[in-house]
Amino acid sequence: TWGILIYYRKIMFGLNKLVGVPEEQFNLFFIMVVSFPLSYAFKYIRDVQIRMLYSLVVGLALQYLMFQSGMFAGLFLILGSYVVILMYKRECGWYVFGFSLVTLLMCHLNVVLTRYGSWTLGIETSMMIMVCKATMFGWCYSDGDPTKKGQMEKDREENKLEELPSLYHYLSYQYFLSTTIIGPAHSYKDFIDFMNMRGDFAKIPSPWKRFGELVLQTLFFIGVTLFVLPRLPYRHVLDKDFAERSLFFKMAYINATSIAIRCRYYLGFKLAQANITLAGISYVKPKGEEEKDSWERIISSKARYELSINVREKVDYWNRSVQLWLKHYVYLRFATEEEMKKSAKRATQANHFTFIMSALWHGLYPGYYLAFIYWGFFNETCRKFFKIRHKFNAISHPIFYPMKWFVVNLFYNYGAIPFFLLDLRESLKYMQHTVFLGPLVILFIYFLSHQIPLFLSLIHI
Repeated sequence: TWGILIYYRKIMFGLNKLVGVPEEQFNLFFIMVVSFPLSYAFKYIRDVQIRMLYSLVVGLALQYLMFQSGMFAGLFLILGSYVVILMYKRECGWYVFGFSLVTLLMCHLNVVLTRYGSWTLGIETSMMIMVCKATMFGWCYSDGDPTKKGQMEKDREENKLEELPSLYHYLSYQYFLSTTIIGPAHSYKDFIDFMNMRGDFAKIPSPWKRFGELVLQTLFFIGVTLFVLPRLPYRHVLDKDFAERSLFFKMAYINATSIAIRCRYYLGFKLAQANITLAGISYVKPKGEEEKDSWERIISSKARYELSINVREKVDYWNRSVQLWLKHYVYLRFATEEEMKKSAKRATQANHFTFIMSALWHGLYPGYYLAFIYWGFFNETCRKFFKIRHKFNAISHPIFYPMKWFVVNLFYNYGAIPFFLLDLRESLKYMQHTVFLGPLVILFIYFLSHQIPLFLSLIHI
């Protein structure tokens, strides 16, 4: 089997030269497609121990096929995080988060020092998902402390681990073949229930209809990536020609190129979603007669992101599994909902802490920090406006949707360009070409937002 994979990999790389896609990106595409039948094989493997062994062995093989010796950095993170859990037991939550994140940062630092400015796919891509899984695993074990019984929210109660799973089971979870390369992240509970074929996973229906939909979406995003994205290069924002254009053209171009770039990410998301759909781990059994089968237990992303004008929805829809990780295992661990209800300052601190952690998780390029600091202020500003949204009912009519879509996406996408550029000097040059429109408007509104409710009351709106 291994020989066949290597043989077909050589054939696929021959095709890659005709297409002109970077080798590591084509390699990722090849491995994700190869994973389709491997994921579907779970339907025919009914013995729990064989399922565990099959997932671990094939997951490790796919890791090697993608990253070769680089996979050992990921193995170090996985084994190290388990050792931290053994050391700190029920108090391991933040320690696992710290260890796994620092290990990831060492790999990110290596990227900056050896491959600065490149978008090549190394082991750090997979380790980002490993950090999510390790943190979720650690916090869920911490939540299993008997002294916390009855004191936690529903989500924590459902996912808590009352006993520490074996290292073998933890490795099988981390290297689960359908998510081993680029995710999506998922809880240990979902994994172990799936492996044991219990609950919703006792009888999984045919996934082919949903898989077909995902394949069609994947083909669409392939088309955009190959034929539209090259016509809308994001680096055009650095050109003198762009600087001399009208402000409206610049705003429209920022929106267009950002959407085109995200289609490249959607391509990866849909491939990942197709894998977990074929495996069956994303299945949700209908709770009533009127409900239909759902394949959204675990979600990579939702393309509705592009149509939404609600900032909270946009955050939730993008890279969905990671957003849930940030919410439940970073944001709500920094401060509980009860604490944030009592203190607006605490809520703001939790918001900025989460955006900073998200930036660190992504890497060490300066462009990431410009983007996430900007998004942090943007998100905080939108939260304040959300509380007084009823004051603006005059523009709630659907006729205003195109205008609101353009404005909301402009200010959201404005921060995406530094994220893509990576470099600080280039990011500042881009902002100079756009007269620092995004930061100036957001900061102006942010610092005045405390006075807006008072101002509106004074003019009787």
